Amino acid sequence: MLISPTRLTFSETPGQGEVTLRTTGAPQTYDVLLVDRVMTPDGRILEATDPALGPLAGPFRASARQVLSTALTTVAVSPEAGSRVRVSYAGAGGLAPGEYRTHLTFRAQPTAAAEASAPRVVFAYAIPLIVRIGAVDARAAIEAVRLRRLSSPGAAPNAVLQTTPALGVELVRLGSSSVFGDVEVQSLRDPAGPLLAELRGVAVYPEVARRTLVLPLTRELGPGERVRIRYIDRDVKPGRLLADVELAPGGVQHARSDRTAP
Repeated sequence: MLISPTRLTFSETPGQGEVTLRTTGAPQTYDVLLVDRVMTPDGRILEATDPALGPLAGPFRASARQVLSTALTTVAVSPEAGSRVRVSYAGAGGLAPGEYRTHLTFRAQPTAAAEASAPRVVFAYAIPLIVRIGAVDARAAIEAVRLRRLSSPGAAPNAVLQTTPALGVELVRLGSSSVFGDVEVQSLRDPAGPLLAELRGVAVYPEVARRTLVLPLTRELGPGERVRIRYIDRDVKPGRLLADVELAPGGVQHARSDRTAP
């Protein structure tokens, strides 16, 4: 299923947002829910009550559910026409300054064929709904950059493991607000050439201080080759450089981020 946009952000003023759903597959009916979800340091998004969170599982303290609502409880999606779901925001009310979030979730209702099968897989899609009260402080840094090798088994039986080059990085949230943007890796030997790696739409939410990423590279790095890793804003000021790092053969040579509070 295709969902557009993939996130909605509200400020202090009451308003509405709209999400369009499209599918290229069979028609499907979905339950429409507001579900609190949290991010883990490895980037997983889990329901706030998921036992996998261990002692952190429980009510999400920064939930935006009390100020957001949807008129629909179910929505039917077909290839012939897109469906729309409207989200209403009641305004800040008594919320203290800060960032609040819940996730607009579409959970597939089981078909007759699915009900008859076991085990049954339930498909769900979710996008963040973010409410920001007061000043926005979205700053970030890139740290812990290191070269890695990713292993994968060969296609033939008893084949030797295949490895591909990759970069491991940590995105660090410096401000009190979440950050959202694109990560790009560019060779400094060919600054206008194709990217060596890219990851679009990467967020770090306020419940985690940093998020670990692994970026597979499209090729091996040459002897002495330097690369630049950039994190580019797609949220508060689209196109703004949130952070960048230059990696040389001997390690990180240059790092820059906007550490100045607004």
